[in-house]
Amino acid sequence: MKRVARIIKTYAQVFLVLVAFFLMGLFSYVFVGDIERSHLQRDAESTLTHIQFQIAAELQEHKLTLQNLAGTIRSMIKRDSDLNNIKERINNAAEEIIKDTSYVRNLLAIYGIFNVFNGEFHSSSAHLNDNISVESPWYKAAIEAKGRVVVAEPHFDAALGASVITYAVGIFDDKDEVLAVICLDAKLDEEKIIKAQIVDGGFGMLLNSKLEILMHQNLKFRGLFLRDIPAGVFKEDLELGAKIFERQFINYKHEESVAFYKSIENDWFIGIITPKSQYYKSMNLMLKILLIIGFGLSLIISIILIRIIRINERATFRIEQLRMEAENANNAKSAFLAKMSHEIRTPMNVILGVTEIQLQEEAISPSIRESYMMIYNSGNLLLGIINDILDLSKIEAGKMELVPAKYELASLINDTVQLNIMRNKSKQIKFELDIDENVPLELIGDEIRIKQILNNLLSNAFKYTDKGEVKLLISADKGEGDDNAVLIFEISDTGQGMTQEQAGKLFVTEYIRFNLEANRTVEGTGLGINITHHLVQMMNGTISVDSELGKGTKFTVRLPQKKIDSRVLGKEQTESLMQLRIQDSSRSKRVQFVREYMPYGNVLIVDDVETNLHVTRGLMAPYGLSIELVSSGYEAIEKVKNGKVYDIIFMDHMMPGMDGIEATKIIRELGYAQPIVALTANALIGQVKVFLENGFNDFVSKPIDIRQLNNILNKLIRDKQTPEVIAEARKQRSEKAKYAQVMQAADAALHTIFVRDAKSALQIFESTLENLAGASDEDLHLYAVKAHAIKGALANIGEMTLSQMAFTLEKAGKERNRNIIEHKTQGLIDALESIIERSESEKKSIDKEEDSDYLRGQLRTISEACANYDVDTANDALTNLSKMSWTNETKELLEQIAGHLLHSDFEEAGLLAKDRIGL
Repeated sequence: MKRVARIIKTYAQVFLVLVAFFLMGLFSYVFVGDIERSHLQRDAESTLTHIQFQIAAELQEHKLTLQNLAGTIRSMIKRDSDLNNIKERINNAAEEIIKDTSYVRNLLAIYGIFNVFNGEFHSSSAHLNDNISVESPWYKAAIEAKGRVVVAEPHFDAALGASVITYAVGIFDDKDEVLAVICLDAKLDEEKIIKAQIVDGGFGMLLNSKLEILMHQNLKFRGLFLRDIPAGVFKEDLELGAKIFERQFINYKHEESVAFYKSIENDWFIGIITPKSQYYKSMNLMLKILLIIGFGLSLIISIILIRIIRINERATFRIEQLRMEAENANNAKSAFLAKMSHEIRTPMNVILGVTEIQLQEEAISPSIRESYMMIYNSGNLLLGIINDILDLSKIEAGKMELVPAKYELASLINDTVQLNIMRNKSKQIKFELDIDENVPLELIGDEIRIKQILNNLLSNAFKYTDKGEVKLLISADKGEGDDNAVLIFEISDTGQGMTQEQAGKLFVTEYIRFNLEANRTVEGTGLGINITHHLVQMMNGTISVDSELGKGTKFTVRLPQKKIDSRVLGKEQTESLMQLRIQDSSRSKRVQFVREYMPYGNVLIVDDVETNLHVTRGLMAPYGLSIELVSSGYEAIEKVKNGKVYDIIFMDHMMPGMDGIEATKIIRELGYAQPIVALTANALIGQVKVFLENGFNDFVSKPIDIRQLNNILNKLIRDKQTPEVIAEARKQRSEKAKYAQVMQAADAALHTIFVRDAKSALQIFESTLENLAGASDEDLHLYAVKAHAIKGALANIGEMTLSQMAFTLEKAGKERNRNIIEHKTQGLIDALESIIERSESEKKSIDKEEDSDYLRGQLRTISEACANYDVDTANDALTNLSKMSWTNETKELLEQIAGHLLHSDFEEAGLLAKDRIGL
């Protein structure tokens, strides 16, 4: 019984081996058969491609021949050659071509209509003189092509027994007037197409775009349409432009066949027809060989196959394991870089901000100033590296997002160009800006990321160019559809350049820098180009580089954008942009200059934002001016109505209720002739003209450039005084340190004043967001004005990112864009509430012992100074107090006194000081 069981088990194993062999043999046949079929398919594709290239080459030869002949005839016409000479040249050309078959094969005729000779027709062959006129399709097509060679649809000519194709080209004079249209008729070379095959017995065929058969092994089929022959089963597929690949059918000989079709130039089709018996012959033979040879090797093959499968499984498992480990490591790296970049940016912003403030101090020594400049420049470089790392980590994690919005191209160009020129003004490099006046005025796209692309490329151009020039060309192409445009930037330089090998690596490596020895002093991480490439790809754009070692580099960027309307920059605005007045507003690089002491001057500052009043007054404090502050255009009008006259009225542009332009118009109507200067964050090209046309004498852009402000004060106050008055004022000037203390006292109250402005803005933002659906135009105007105001206030305290967010909301309010208001207002509300909460929390956290005697003494000084309207002494005392630590109650008192002094409310400030010390 056991023996029987053992035999059954043994035969069962043999049976399993045989089954395994059968399956192995079947698999091998299928596997190898697929390989063989792939070879045949590649052969078919290669054959079709080869025919395609031959046809394209033949077409190109004919086109070039006709183009050259057209050029010769045009020259003859311009030299006033007569028609007989031209006819002779056409006939000679035809004879030369027919004799030299290696040049252009199968020429039938050269002919043309000569408009310059009253439309006379001439042909090198007599059989073409009928039905030729300017109504011929080839004539119209050649005229529309404007000098390009057009190719007419080929057709089968039964009389010639061949497929004929017509080429035509228009000849125009310098004013684009038609001189003539020249044509060339030629036969397509049939032999190389008909004899095309991948196995014995096959043949080729050619169809035009109408699916008319131009070439076929069966002469009866030539001139027929595909639908009229047995292969017409492909008609619908080919009409849709589909590729026919290894399709089985019955051919005209009633043989089972395999067909391959491919679309080529001008929507023609080439095909290869192959008998099925020959096509699969090698695979059938292979099956027989596998069955004969493989049976005896079944056991060995089975064992090898099993081992291979096991090895492959282990290798596949290991590869997947390594892939997951690499992916986890990459995710961990990206998360780490993103977190660390954010953590480092906060203290870096503080370092840069404090350094900027210290650089404005005039009294510091040159060595200390140089140290601060080193800190600032190094900090700026480090911040740029951090930003690059953060951007790259976002890209790798797939979290980089584009935020398309409407933007003005002139503003983008202005900001980017001025920034790069100021960054690189130490180099003796000529910068050239060339703008096509037909680029769109406004577009929709991610303005910030486009600036980043331009800044990266311009920065590289300046960094790697020691002498010569950097050039930026800006133009636009028409995009797909009327609402689209392609913005084009070309940035070229005469710098180091790259080899072709280096240029080829530029967009395939995360970190890329060349010539490290020569460029060891060049700042930067090498990440900028990689980030730029990713940003361009995210915008569905393209970037290319053309460079030559030692001669320079040119980058070309094409970015698809949405158009707002059909308006373009125009000649006047492009010329203004190309002659940019570069104002060095980089606070870190300001050169110290002497501020003229002007106690004889008096000014009025009009601004609805308390922090703006604080900053503007603080910037003017060193001049010793008599300064009055009001928070609206209405108050300014009342001042003028009451007979007040100022050397300058500084008028904010955007204010609620009545903006600066309206207020200025009313003041001018009252007969007020003294200077009025606009304070505006909208001082771009074009807007300045609006101010000057509406009663302003000049403008100062925000954030305020102290050199621009200094020029305004000198021009409108100092230069109108006599030399004796100026000399006397200079004698009275106090030491600079005193005014530094005034500035310090004013700065101590800035954050508290901002909190009040922020709370005021929050009321409007929350109200508008809550009632957005029913908000009126007036409500949205007030929303825009508040966004404008808080934008400047945020910039004053160094919150530039939030200032940019407020700018976006300001634009949304002006444009009545409720969608942006709905989705982005809450983010700004949350940020403002966070700043307010942090500020109030810091106030509550301070509770230290205070020096009561010192406090009483300084408060007494403030009280007496206020009684005498002596703002300088009061501010000195307040500065002394600001250097000490006080309880929350005392700090709040000092802030209230500072606020009253800011608005020249001496009585209120004095009363607060007296009440505290019990006088």
